[in-house]
Amino acid sequence: MFNFLNFLDRRFDISVSKVFLNNNIFTARQLVLHGFFLINGDKCKSPSIFLKEGDIVTVDPVKWSYMYSLLLNRYIRSLKYGKKIHLNNNYVISYSTLSFLLVCNSNLNLNK
Repeated sequence: MFNFLNFLDRRFDISVSKVFLNNNIFTARQLVLHGFFLINGDKCKSPSIFLKEGDIVTVDPVKWSYMYSLLLNRYIRSLKYGKKIHLNNNYVISYSTLSFLLVCNSNLNLNK
C-alpha cells in the first residue's frame, strides 16, 4: 500500500526540515534555495528534488558555521522551553559533520 506521508518525506526540503530545523519547512526551503546543502557532494538548490535511499545530504563547508549556530540555538531553545526534538526513523544523522543519510523508504514502491 502506498503511504503518502513516507512519499513526502523523500522531498529534499522536507527532509532538511525534519532533520535540522524541527519541521520548519519555510526556513528549510530558503536554506536549500540559497545553496546551503550538498546531495552526494553536489550542490543542489532545488527543494522539490526527491531523495533516493542512500543519498547523503551534507551542509556546504562554506556555510557550516551558520548552520552550526542555527542548530545550537535550536537545541538551547528546546532545553529552555522543555520542547522535545522529534526525529524521523528514516535517517541516520551525524551532527558532528552536519550530515544525514536517507536509509529507509518503507512502502515507497512507485511502480504500483
